[in-house]
Amino acid sequence: VFGDLKQLDGELNKYVTERMLAFKIGGQRIKIGDIDVQPLSAGASQVIMSRAKVKYGYEGQAAEALAAQVRGIESQYMGDELVESTLAEAELEADHPDAAEAAAVRALAANPHSTEAMVLKARAIEDSAKGADGGARKNLFEQAREEFIAANKIDTEDPEPLYDYYWSYLQEGIRPTDNAIAALHYASDLAPQDIGVRMNSAIAYVEDGKFNEASDTLKVV
Repeated sequence: VFGDLKQLDGELNKYVTERMLAFKIGGQRIKIGDIDVQPLSAGASQVIMSRAKVKYGYEGQAAEALAAQVRGIESQYMGDELVESTLAEAELEADHPDAAEAAAVRALAANPHSTEAMVLKARAIEDSAKGADGGARKNLFEQAREEFIAANKIDTEDPEPLYDYYWSYLQEGIRPTDNAIAALHYASDLAPQDIGVRMNSAIAYVEDGKFNEASDTLKVV
């Protein structure tokens, strides 16, 4: 397929030295913020492996079993932020939005500035909204979006609440607002490695007739 590998290697080296740009940046120009390392709490130590499994994602009976496992840990360490956040996500995976919201609220009681807990609370409300009708459905989706906005205000560089804010409109089955579409594009810029977010951004550009922007977005993919 490649022919003479020595010749290919030479061509690659030539490409690197002649065509690829490189810049040396002195270490003094790189500003690193404070780094804070703390030991895990007793509850966090117990839940950390379950948290890894939750992040991996389970469905059906496996998700139910994992949620039950985290509930057992939470019963001993109620109010621990990491434990409650992990439980909230586990309950979401097991399709228990009310329990997920309650756990997220407890996580927020431990840390009112936890953007993770805010996002999980919003997702739980969103899941509840899917089963509601009429005005109740609309109000629940609006509540979820308020939580995403609150999380964004705390950390404007976190792509997750930005993308979830956009996605909430699709979940509701209505056209996203201009602000929501702008949030999607910014989330894509912040997390270019996330192919799903990137693709949705490109699709939104195409739907708005912005083909050059769509092309630039897809180059990363």
